[in-house]
Amino acid sequence: MKLEKTLITAFILMIFNDVLAANYSASECNKLLNSGNTPAAIDYSKAMLSLNGSDKDALLCQGRAYYAAEEFNKALLAFELAEKNSNNELDKIVAVFLKANASYAMKQKDQALASYKKALKQSQMIANKAMERLALNAIGDISNNDKDYQHALDWYLQGFKLAANDNERGESAEKVGGTYHALNQDDLALEYQIKAYLMHDRVGTPDQYAQSSILLGQYYAIVKNYDNAEKTLTKIIKFANEQGGEYYEAKASYVLAKVELARGNTAKAAELIEKAKLIAKRTRDVALEKEIINETKDLF
Repeated sequence: MKLEKTLITAFILMIFNDVLAANYSASECNKLLNSGNTPAAIDYSKAMLSLNGSDKDALLCQGRAYYAAEEFNKALLAFELAEKNSNNELDKIVAVFLKANASYAMKQKDQALASYKKALKQSQMIANKAMERLALNAIGDISNNDKDYQHALDWYLQGFKLAANDNERGESAEKVGGTYHALNQDDLALEYQIKAYLMHDRVGTPDQYAQSSILLGQYYAIVKNYDNAEKTLTKIIKFANEQGGEYYEAKASYVLAKVELARGNTAKAAELIEKAKLIAKRTRDVALEKEIINETKDLF
């Protein structure tokens, strides 16, 4: 839906107030937001709130829209009002969780942590394991970003136990595996990354499958299981090439180069690195090009 078709003017609001009140819906606001039409979602939510300033669903949509627009102060205010105007506990938990996201985006770590812990406690009180798991992982993410890996691991393991389906198990297993890797416990990192790979292979998106495959190849290489590392990385390179996933083809290629170098295949390693660099240049992916250079500069 184009932006010009969704802008609600004050003139329209004054004349058609009663008609619009019957037709506005949070689902339409969310549809605009989820389609990427953030300005339209903001205007739509404003129109809803001009009719009912305590509309919790409109406030949540508005907060999410402001968050997407990186107007985090406005997002936080909308989420605070949504919490105050929520009539059931789950709605309150969602609002508190989103408040935490906005606080963290503004680098207000203490406030964010307090809100995530509040959401965690509220989730436990109503036995909502889905929100409990999200809160546990969010708290773990803060610890992980602070390089407090042991505490991050504790939170992530709690979240892993609450995973209700293969998608959630894959996501949680990858967080646990990455944290074990950060703690130099690579046998355990590999164990959990295998779990993540199997879940993403079964139900994940192509991006999730590709990323989990590359991580699995990395962990195999770290524990010197070069045969499985090569097998895993070669498979994902072929998959990425066939699916047009040049980003993952390049990443897997430079990781495989490290495996080849460890085996003494210097020429093959150099060829793979050059291939990865060419892909990054061709796709004009500056961040990927820098990553490849940084990860491979001291190999030879």
